[in-house]
Amino acid sequence: MGIPTVEKMEIYPVAGHDCMELNLSGAHAPYFTRNIVILTDSNGVEGVGEVPGGEKITKALEDVKHLVLGTRIADYKQTLNKVRAWLSANIKDDARGLQTFALLQDCVFRCAKQHSFFIV
Repeated sequence: MGIPTVEKMEIYPVAGHDCMELNLSGAHAPYFTRNIVILTDSNGVEGVGEVPGGEKITKALEDVKHLVLGTRIADYKQTLNKVRAWLSANIKDDARGLQTFALLQDCVFRCAKQHSFFIV
């Protein structure tokens, strides 16, 4: 059995009712949006992450799929560096690019953790 690879990247934009309270981004409106990403590797292990929603973030996630699919879980740092470089080159006007990167980093880390490829 070799090192598992990322076989599937699912992106789910979701919305729900929210209360008016302060958070990292200020006061919430009556609704919230989030993007949920599920990465599945060749062994069937799933990593799940979430980040603030919105069309730009959802599109950025879709746009970087080709950089993630087929990569080895053990090479997660190289994969994340490729995603970071792509976001930097292509999403200069969107402050949410770093949050998109953080979401992917979280998903990849969760898959890697299941295989004992821990971040050092």
